[in-house]
Amino acid sequence: EIIKEREIYHVDKVLVYPWAHLSKFLSKDQNAMEVCPKIAKNLEERGIEAKFSPFGWYKSFKISCLGHEIAEMYRDVKLAIKPEEKVKNSIFKVITTSGKEVELEFDENNEILLPKEIKDHDFYSLLRSELGSRKVDKAIEPAHIKVMKEFELVDFDPNTDAGNFRWYTKGVIMKNLIKNFIEDRLIDYGAILIETPIMYTVKNKKLTAQTARFPARSYWVESGKDRYLLRYASDFLLFDLFSQMNLKPYYFPLRVYEFEQYDFRREQEG
Repeated sequence: EIIKEREIYHVDKVLVYPWAHLSKFLSKDQNAMEVCPKIAKNLEERGIEAKFSPFGWYKSFKISCLGHEIAEMYRDVKLAIKPEEKVKNSIFKVITTSGKEVELEFDENNEILLPKEIKDHDFYSLLRSELGSRKVDKAIEPAHIKVMKEFELVDFDPNTDAGNFRWYTKGVIMKNLIKNFIEDRLIDYGAILIETPIMYTVKNKKLTAQTARFPARSYWVESGKDRYLLRYASDFLLFDLFSQMNLKPYYFPLRVYEFEQYDFRREQEG
C-alpha cells in the first residue's frame, strides 16, 4: 500500500521517517519504532538505497525542501487483518460431566457420527445443528421470523443496523426466565459467574490474533486517540482475565459462566 515500484520515485536514495501527526490512532513507541526500519529494509531488498530516522527526531529540527508527488499521496493505513479464516484439520472434542474427552468423527457427507459416550438425544441434536451439514433454502423465510412477530416477542428495528432487534414485553420476560433458569442450574453445577467489558483494544496482540479472523463483521468505537472493538459472542477477555489469577490444580476443571447482555456482529441485509 505505501511502498511503490522503484520507477515511480525517480530518486536514488530514500529517507524513511515517522510523520505521526497524520494518524488518528498512534501505536505505542515500542511498536512504532519497528515500522521505519522494516520499511527501509523492504526498500533495500528492492534495490533502493534507504535509511531511516530515529523515532521522533523530526520535532527537533526545521527543514525546507521541494515536495515529491509520491510524498503528497496521503494514505490511511489500517490494521492489516486477513479475511475470515477457515481452519483446516481442526479437532472438536466434547468433555463429559465425568471429565472424559470425546473426539467427534464425521462421515463422508460431513455428518456427525453419534459417539457411544453420548446418550442424551437432545445434546446430540445440538451437536448436529452446530457441526453437521445444514441445507438452507434461501427462498423460504425461516419459521422463527414468523413466530417472533406473531407472538410479539422480538422484531427488526428500521432505526438500527441489520441484526439488531427490539424486544417487546413478552420477549423480554421469556429471555429473562431462560437466563435465570440457566444461571440457577450453573450455580448448582459449581460454576463461577464473571462479567467482562463489551469493548476492548486491539493493541493486545493476543486479542488481535482472534479479532483478525472476522474483520468484516466488526464494529469499531473511537474514544479520544484510542480505537476499540465492540465484542461479538466470544470469550476474548475471559482468557486474559484468568491469566492474571492464581489458580491451583485442584480448581480444575474450572466451570465459568458469563451472560453477555450485548454482542455485536455486522450482518448482511436480507
